[in-house]
Amino acid sequence: MEKFLCDFLISFLCDLLMEILKKGVKWTAEELSRETNYPYNSCKEIVSKINPDMIENKDDLLSQLNKTHVVDSLRNDYYKTNFSIRLDYIIRKIRECIPEANIEWLSYKMGLKSSNELLKYYRVPEEPTFDFIDDIANKIGVKSNWLQFGEDDRNFETVHWNINTELLNYIKSNNICSIYFAFSKAHLSKNENSQLIMIFKYNELKYVVNTKTIPFGSYVGGGGQRKICEFYVFLLWLKREGILDFCESFSITETQYNNLVFGRNYGKSVEKHGNSLQNLVWDFSESEYPLLSDEQILYSYRKSLLECRDIILNNTNIVNDLKKSMLIDDNGRLFY
Repeated sequence: MEKFLCDFLISFLCDLLMEILKKGVKWTAEELSRETNYPYNSCKEIVSKINPDMIENKDDLLSQLNKTHVVDSLRNDYYKTNFSIRLDYIIRKIRECIPEANIEWLSYKMGLKSSNELLKYYRVPEEPTFDFIDDIANKIGVKSNWLQFGEDDRNFETVHWNINTELLNYIKSNNICSIYFAFSKAHLSKNENSQLIMIFKYNELKYVVNTKTIPFGSYVGGGGQRKICEFYVFLLWLKREGILDFCESFSITETQYNNLVFGRNYGKSVEKHGNSLQNLVWDFSESEYPLLSDEQILYSYRKSLLECRDIILNNTNIVNDLKKSMLIDDNGRLFY
């Protein structure tokens, strides 16, 4: 078995068993099979090889698991295809944000007729067709090549759009219903520029990260100032289209930021691990006609928002040119 798949099974099984031990489930093959849906014989081997009285933490359990052949048993008795292992890996990542996520939940969210369309690849040693994998990957927001052959942890789909009319067309053609703006600094403070990425929410299941970073703060140079102006006009477009009302802003750590950019984390994870920045992007979209006083902005967001607002007010020519290119309606009129 590929090293990634073997490592995943060990890690996945370790987390699963730790959850069961914490729940105080009786340590028998019958109860374990009921909790995990794993075959009875595999659970019987787990019960015989793992001593729960010798487990105080995850490392203790992992040490015991590494001395067994439980993973090989599961690979033979439960996971009949590599696809099923990778799919379980994705479900595990989604479950970190959506606790009820499982095969049945995923099948329903993807609009499949039955969960058997996925479960059969756990039961029969025949990999699905590439077309089937492409369809599943697209519905979840996973890289198709990874779901077929992946051996690393960069599995979620990403895009790389600059802010221009092509991005606007992408959002409209894919019916993007909401956008999460994820800022890489926990605090937007003077002398420490933040940068942000956008996470496009297609529906309750699919989230796609746009890896093109946008600076936010005054220490960005001329090129960075233009990007801030582009972001501002983009927010005006979102407001015009009725999307901005459903957008949210979060501050996240640098590690979380990088994991999203490299496709390691599920886009919805910012809801769980990020800190809300309330109405930051909406208030920034009001830069030309601010509703908040400078004191209110400083209290809510620190100085970076004021600095970015000044960039907008000091670059009216750039802003107006961007409006002409991005805010023209279907009748050729400037509307926002």
